[in-house]
Order: sequence, then structure tokens, then C-alpha cells
Amino acid sequence: MTALVGILNLTPDSFSQDGVLGAAKQVEAHLRQLMDEGVDIIDVGAESTRPGATPLTPEEEWARLQDFLRDIIAHTHAAGKQVSLDTRHWQSAEKGLALGVDWINDVSGLRDAQMRRVLAEHGASRIVLMHALSIPADPQLYLPEDADVMALLAQDAQEALARAEASGIRRERIIYDPGVGFGKTVRQNFTILTYAFRLRELGIPLLIGHSRKRFMQCINSSPASERDDLTVALSAGLILQGVEYLRVHAVGKHATLRAELMPKR
Repeated sequence: MTALVGILNLTPDSFSQDGVLGAAKQVEAHLRQLMDEGVDIIDVGAESTRPGATPLTPEEEWARLQDFLRDIIAHTHAAGKQVSLDTRHWQSAEKGLALGVDWINDVSGLRDAQMRRVLAEHGASRIVLMHALSIPADPQLYLPEDADVMALLAQDAQEALARAEASGIRRERIIYDPGVGFGKTVRQNFTILTYAFRLRELGIPLLIGHSRKRFMQCINSSPASERDDLTVALSAGLILQGVEYLRVHAVGKHATLRAELMPKR
């Protein structure tokens, strides 16, 4: 069954205007809402990767995380759920793992040798590696328009898996995220959503993070926060393809969709 990864942004500049930086009651309320709606994993991020975002130093990122992460982990674990830390900085990953995070979600695809070292030495149960041409996303930089995008992604994933395994990270710990919205044209993003099943040859679980993203503007020109219904419609195809994890904002709507699409017994 597809698991739902709920987004908890500790940022002031999230592309979907859902950041809750600096307000403990707001963080707690959003966390409780995700739990009530049926989330399986909480993905906590403190650095926006939207186009035009200002990159953070490891120190700046941890300054946003340190006041909240311990309590988020405690409340999430008490509810029998897991916590993912969305970071490309090995320093934050190491500190988060020491506090008890269960996953590391690395948008830079484990390209940093220090990140691979930390993950090989520490016990994150799952590691998400994502394909991206740039962090933050650059809307002017994308894969060749005539490329077989699924073949390129499969090749990228195999190379990333080889880097990970050479660093002592077991393959069974890894989840692959093809990076919808990161270095892809509108057509390529829709191709990923349509043919995600082609990545099955990797033999590892898939995570798709398409929620509210800019490529949907060709269908819905509303602000990002108003693209949940379109996100859910696109998610239906991913669930039917057996994608293991969906990283989404509107967890409740996705939980309802998932229940409807599950085989009736």
C-alpha cells in the first residue's frame, strides 16, 4: 500500500506558503493535523529548494531545526509514526540521527562523500536519494528535451546506488525519488508521473514528490496552495502504479483517495 509522507516545512519561504518557522504552537498544530489526517511519515525540512530560494549554510539550517526537531520526533514516535529529515547537509543529518530521526531525505542524491559517511555509520532505517540538476531548483536548467527521461533517471539511480554501496550503505535502505520539478520540463515531469513504473527495474522503493509543484500551472494557474485537488488526481495514477511513497501536503485527501483505490475484499 502506498504510504503518505506529510510535509512539515520549518521555513519562511516555502513555495506553497505553508512554512511554520518560529512558532511552536503552529508547528504543533500542523503536526497534529498531519497525524489526524492519516500520515505515515513526517518529512521535516528547514531549507527551501524552490526556484530562487536562498541556500542555507549547515549552521543556518540547524538553527531552524534545533528548537523543534526533538519534540517533533517525540510526538511522532509516540503516535507510532516515523520522522524523515529533509536535508542535504551532512552536519544536520548527523545531529538529526543522534536525536532519533528515522529517515534522511537527501535532495542532492548522496553526492557528498561526507553525507555517505554519516549514513554508513549511523542507523537511519531509510535514505531517500533524489535526482536534481541543481539545488535550489533552476527553472532554466533541465534535461535535454529529446531525452528518454526515464532511461536517464534509471542510469542516475544506478550510479547513485553504486556510490552508496561503495560507501558501505546497504541497497535495501535506499528509496529513489526521480525529482519531479528539479531539472525537468513540463513534459518530462508528466512523463515521470505516467511512467514511474519503468523505474521498477531498480529493485528499490520509489518516492514521488509532485505535490503543488509549478509544472501544474499548465492546467491550473492558481497559487500553489490551491493545487491540492490536481495533485490528488495525479496521485491516483501513481497509487495504481504501486509507487511506495507519496510526499504530499494534503494528507487527508490522499488518505481518502488511497482508501478508495485499495482493492475491496
